[in-house]
Amino acid sequence: MTMTETEPVFTTETAFPLYTVRQYQGGADFHMVNEWGIAHGRGELPEVLLPPDGFIAREDGQPVAAVWCYFATGIGVGHVEWLITAPGLSLERAKRAIKTLVDFLWLHAQQNDYGELIFHCVPAAARVADFLDLEVVGKGMVTLMKTR
Repeated sequence: MTMTETEPVFTTETAFPLYTVRQYQGGADFHMVNEWGIAHGRGELPEVLLPPDGFIAREDGQPVAAVWCYFATGIGVGHVEWLITAPGLSLERAKRAIKTLVDFLWLHAQQNDYGELIFHCVPAAARVADFLDLEVVGKGMVTLMKTR
């Protein structure tokens, strides 16, 4: 049997999407992730509450997820908040994008002497905790907030 040059059976772009993470910039980034939140029915994102440590995951150059982390000074704990994905992603794409952010945050935290990350998220996220290599430590939590 001879092999002739034909179209590849798969391409790495399709089979293995490239994920990158970049710093959240505000401005156009805020408008983009705010629209994601509205599309998901979460309402407007409270821009004034976002910490400086925000990151956006990109799949093949396209933004697909974002997250922010409040790094507590002096105790080595980061509180992960506002995790969101672009609307319209399949469950598998959303899981891979979130995993990219989780892995990045863990590396970032460890490089800055933080040994614990606590994720505050919707209860449905517990369904993918194993995939993300996270432990579920509470269920049915409610988030309370006071602002001006």
